[in-house]
Amino acid sequence: MAHNEEQNIRSLLRSLLDQRIPAGRISQILVVAGGCTDGTIAAVQEIAQQDSRIQVLVQPTRSGKATAINLFLKHAEEKIRIVLGADLLLPRDAVARLTEPLADPKVGMTGGRPVPLNPHVGLINRVVHLQWRLHHRLAHGDPKLGEIIAFKDAIVHLDENTCVDEACLEQLHVARGLKLVYVPQAVVFNHGPTTVRDFIEQRRRIQFGHAELEKRTGYRVSTTGLFRILVALKEELKEHPEGLPAVAPAAVCLEGWARFLGWLDLTRGRSHKVWRRIDSSKRRLYISSHASSD
Repeated sequence: MAHNEEQNIRSLLRSLLDQRIPAGRISQILVVAGGCTDGTIAAVQEIAQQDSRIQVLVQPTRSGKATAINLFLKHAEEKIRIVLGADLLLPRDAVARLTEPLADPKVGMTGGRPVPLNPHVGLINRVVHLQWRLHHRLAHGDPKLGEIIAFKDAIVHLDENTCVDEACLEQLHVARGLKLVYVPQAVVFNHGPTTVRDFIEQRRRIQFGHAELEKRTGYRVSTTGLFRILVALKEELKEHPEGLPAVAPAAVCLEGWARFLGWLDLTRGRSHKVWRRIDSSKRRLYISSHASSD
């Protein structure tokens, strides 16, 4: 799913074409380009000339990520589908690890482990790293899947008003009695926000989406529970006694404020179906030798 991702789409596509999958192969790569005004479409078409598996599906205007996913589902031909944004990079074994648990008929959906490439300097960058480490801890016990997900072809349509597509897909699979599996070995690299404004806006929209999903379906994502978050934070503080105590209070305050704003949006009937691009998270991604899942 891509909106004005000219600077990263080539690297992402190459990382997909470079995947090593002993038990299968990638037969289709569908890029849904929504309302792109830069060179994203041209970049995809350029690489598609070298590999016929790549196809670009153009949406003239942005109409929400869920509508883009529905367009993808309409054109996807394989029994296993993978959904990811165009602002990620994948190590060569990511797809193989992500899809392996789907061999179990009881498993409906899997998710990988996002690792931010933000530098470990500056308050917001350190908060982003803490946020994703907490996500990792929570997902081990009760899967919360995001950034890159894989699932079978039983799902053919999403509620197009949702702004939390991965959580919506979780709910659809759980409602069918299927298991969710977090695959921490399926690492993908991304870049988180670097400004207070962007961090709060992103977290506000996600909180709104989770609250709206719970109100509509009764499904509650694992990262919503305050007690479990505090337990995970306590474990983090034990493992990282140096530096983290200074970051944790800021993270709690920022997250708390964003959650309040998200709840307020829900009570006021605001829609986050099409959200503002978080520009500070749209950095050119490089997997350097020091990048790791730690």
